[in-house]
Amino acid sequence: AQITPDGRYLVFDTHARLNANDANGCTGATCTAEAIYRYDAETGQLIWISRGAPEFRGNPEGQNAELEAQNGYAEGGFSDFEDTARSISESGQDVIFLSMERLAAGDDSNGRQQVYLWHCSATCEKSSEEETHLISDGRTASKFAAISATGSDIFFFSGTQLTPQDTNGLTDLYDARVDGGIPEEADTSCSGEACQGPLSAAPSLEFSAPGSMLYSGG
Repeated sequence: AQITPDGRYLVFDTHARLNANDANGCTGATCTAEAIYRYDAETGQLIWISRGAPEFRGNPEGQNAELEAQNGYAEGGFSDFEDTARSISESGQDVIFLSMERLAAGDDSNGRQQVYLWHCSATCEKSSEEETHLISDGRTASKFAAISATGSDIFFFSGTQLTPQDTNGLTDLYDARVDGGIPEEADTSCSGEACQGPLSAAPSLEFSAPGSMLYSGG
């Protein structure tokens, strides 16, 4: 479980069925898989987060959705998660989680863990204000999910080549950025003067004819 710095929002995963529509591993009133919820201490609102995107019409598969585990020691978990695996942005409007349940179109992982982002654009009093996005590639398993304080960066590991720059064939750490992307690599085929383009013509200078002014005085 994690809480925002102002103490308003709490996000947690649980086996308990706290929403009548919670289908994460539920049959009737019995749930066998975990689901993600966000609680608003100011309004008392409890939202089931780990559900399919509005346009997705998948069938419940009885698979876990969970937050990234926190670092800990023998006496329990660390309370300061800001520099490890943050799951909720400071505004409380963005939550990142891991799910084996398919929640969006493009998830063809067949039970392999994927990274999802839940975003609320306003108060979330209406379902139309909620969004669920598949962040990872939806084919191979992904692991570790963390979000920046502003919600603008999402970090995760994936074994799939997601960018042209990734050519090592290994599991790599990626940063999915809002309105971002991966900058193109610089052209290293030349160096020094060889990188200069062809010379351009010298600029031409044009002068207008001198003007005249009449000063009058008494």
